[in-house]
Amino acid sequence: MKQKGIPFGSKKFKKQQQFLCILVCCLVLGNTGYHVCVLTGLFGQDAELFETTPFPSNVFTKILSTVAKFYATLAYMTPLFYIITVSLLMKTILDDFNKFFTNQTCQESCKIPEDIHSIRLLYTKICKAISDLDKDFSYFNGNIFFWNIGLALFILYVILKGPSAVTESFEVVIYAYWLLMTFGFLAALSVVEAMVNSMAHAPLDTIYYINVQDITVEKLAQLNLFLSKLTGTQVGFTTCGLLTITKEFILTKQSMLDQKFKRLQAKNKANFCSFKDGEKVVEDILHQGRPLATPRILNLPEEG
Repeated sequence: MKQKGIPFGSKKFKKQQQFLCILVCCLVLGNTGYHVCVLTGLFGQDAELFETTPFPSNVFTKILSTVAKFYATLAYMTPLFYIITVSLLMKTILDDFNKFFTNQTCQESCKIPEDIHSIRLLYTKICKAISDLDKDFSYFNGNIFFWNIGLALFILYVILKGPSAVTESFEVVIYAYWLLMTFGFLAALSVVEAMVNSMAHAPLDTIYYINVQDITVEKLAQLNLFLSKLTGTQVGFTTCGLLTITKEFILTKQSMLDQKFKRLQAKNKANFCSFKDGEKVVEDILHQGRPLATPRILNLPEEG
C-alpha cells in the first residue's frame, strides 16, 4: 500500500488499540477483584466455601484460587480481543483502500484509473490476507457464538424462572452481569467482523458510477475481473467456515435470541400463573375451614 501511496490510518488504529488494552485490563482486574471479595467473606460464608470447594478454606487455597481465576480470565479474553484488534486492522486497511480507489476513480469524470490492474491485484492480496486469517479465526468464532448463545439462554432461563431459582437480589445482579458480558462479547466480535465484510464490498458503490464510454478492451477485462471478485463469494470472517459474519447474520442471531426470550418468558409466566392459582385454591379451602382432601384408605376385610 505504501508503493501505491495509500496512507494508513495509524493514529485512529492506535487509539482503538489503546482503548481495547484498557478495557481488557479493567475486565480482568474487575473479575479478579470480585473473586477476592468473595474469598474474603464479603458475600457470605456459603459463597466463600463454594469458591474453595473441595479444598479447605485457608490462605494458601485462596491465593491459589485467585491466581487461577486471574489466568483463566486472561486466557479467555486475550484471544477474543486479539481477534477484534486484527479485525479492526483489516477494516482500517480496507477503508484506506476504498478512499484511495474512490479518489482515483473520481479524478477524471468517473473514468477507470489507468492502473486498474495494480489496484485489482492489491485488493486481491487484501482479500487473500483476510482468507488466511479466517483459517485461524473461524473455529474460535464458532466456539464463541455457540457457547455464548447457549450460556445467554441458560442465564435468561434461570433469571426468568423466579424465586425458586434465584433466592437473593445479589444473585440476580450477578446473573445480569454475566448476561451483559455474554451479549457484550457477542456484539463486539460480530459487529467488528461484519464491518470488515461491509468494507470489503464497498468498492461496488464506486464502480457503479464509472463512465464506461470509450473504454478499452483491456480495461474492460480488468473491470470484469474486479466485479467478479466483489460480487462473487463473501469476503470476511466466518464461523467454522460455514457462515460469513455479515449484518444480515447479526440480525438473524438477534431475532433468534428474541424468539427464545419470548418463549421462555411465556412459559415461565404460565407456570407462575398456575402456581398462583394453586395457592389461591388452598387459601380458599383453609379460609372456609374445610380440611384438605386426603387419600381414602380402603377397608380391606381381615383374613381368617
